[in-house]
Amino acid sequence: MYEWRELEAQAVAQLCNKLIGRFTVRENNELVPCRPGDIVLLAPTGTDLWIFERALEDMDIPIATQAGKGFFIRQEVHDLVAIARILSNSRDTLALGALLRGPLVGLTEQELLDIVVGLPQRDGEYGRLRLWTEAAEINHPLAAEVIRVLQGLGRKGVSNFAF
Repeated sequence: MYEWRELEAQAVAQLCNKLIGRFTVRENNELVPCRPGDIVLLAPTGTDLWIFERALEDMDIPIATQAGKGFFIRQEVHDLVAIARILSNSRDTLALGALLRGPLVGLTEQELLDIVVGLPQRDGEYGRLRLWTEAAEINHPLAAEVIRVLQGLGRKGVSNFAF
């Protein structure tokens, strides 16, 4: 029953192990090697978190569970979940809209509407703003840059999953 979850946990632990010491993170305006405490794993309730904890501990990666009722209502968690949703499903326009409309990017509803109306029409319908929309077609500099960054993350995510 837990076999698929254990395989998933092992893959997550392997990825974390590859990140530690090999990638850099920004700390006090300085790039430093990634440490275990720099990695955050978000998991909804009911995902058998203990399996992930065990897989990380088996690879000698220290863990600290920060679960709490208020954690998932924090805006930064909502933003990270939106980014994860966008990267896992490039057609998730709700998550993209939430990210662009939220405080991380801060676009207004009017700006979002103007962006969509400004996209090239196809088959007589307004264009759709999605992850792989051409940034050059977006008439808002900040939105275009956010799309470029997300596309870069999307490309890295696909190329970095070779275990």
